[in-house]
Amino acid sequence: MMRHARLQALRLRYPAVYANTLRAECGDGWFGILDSLGGLLTLQAEQDGRPVTEIRMFKEKFGILRFGRASPIVADAAFCRMATALSERVCEVCGCPGAHSGATVRCASHAHIVDAMAHEADADGFA
Repeated sequence: MMRHARLQALRLRYPAVYANTLRAECGDGWFGILDSLGGLLTLQAEQDGRPVTEIRMFKEKFGILRFGRASPIVADAAFCRMATALSERVCEVCGCPGAHSGATVRCASHAHIVDAMAHEADADGFA
């Protein structure tokens, strides 16, 4: 699972987007994607003069970043699709360029790691 400190950083930077996130199930390597997504959603809402779209759930499924219910706002839904597409090319463990191979996206350095979320827990000493 994404380290608590990373999720808290997203919540502090983009409270309107991530404050009510109930499920955050992916490795730390996708933090940059989620950080950029928070910025895009916030900026678009400000430009449109409307409330910011909330991300209540994100997770890794079959090696791809997935979100809960799609936004009815066309631009916001497109930003989420972009984040999903980026996740297919970014190592879920470290954030470096990676390759999608079935159920994971890994760089050469982390190809041996099967479960990025368990790896994060090991790094924190909670496994």
